[in-house]
Amino acid sequence: MKNIKILLADDHQMFLESMSLLLNTIDGFELVTTAANGREVLRLLDLHQIDIVLCDLHMPLMGGIEVVLQIRQQFPSVKVLILTMSDAAPDIRAALQAGAGGYLLKTSNKNELESAIIGITNGLPYFSNSVITSLAKTPMGNDSYNQLENDKNMTLSDRELEILKLIVAENSSTQIAEKLFISFNTVETHRKHIYKKLGINSSLGLLRYALRNGLVE
Repeated sequence: MKNIKILLADDHQMFLESMSLLLNTIDGFELVTTAANGREVLRLLDLHQIDIVLCDLHMPLMGGIEVVLQIRQQFPSVKVLILTMSDAAPDIRAALQAGAGGYLLKTSNKNELESAIIGITNGLPYFSNSVITSLAKTPMGNDSYNQLENDKNMTLSDRELEILKLIVAENSSTQIAEKLFISFNTVETHRKHIYKKLGINSSLGLLRYALRNGLVE
């Protein structure tokens, strides 16, 4: 299995150095390069083959949200994990709506960081528990997802509900297939049906649906 190639971006040199040391201790990870601002991230992505960018939210020249938007346009195969000190719901929503693959606090431990990077690289959104709690406590206002009612659960089969819970619990399709003793393709089919039935087309919408309907703790 090839190493996951990482670009780490943060404007604090001491954090860059300590995180670089930490990432280099994890098997299967390869820290290719680092950046001190958002513009440098985009320049380096032109020069290196990168799987995932670990990016601070607040950086000079170009912040994390703009970085996510630019990466989605210019390097659509590259995933982004926001790694920040901010657990403010507006920051979390802005990052996820921009298209970040996940949101992790700098206070997280090594195991959670490893899980987040692996999950996002495999196409599975990752939200730390504190991030989920912050979103759960925040009113959704006029968001279209606010129209979802509890009885919407009845549109999903028992198997689909089971898979939805596993998705939100940060399991990849491969992991779900192994846990439920079904094929990868079956999981992917169920995933498509879940999105279609709920009228949701983003990971943020799926998370909000799960929070609203008590499908996650």
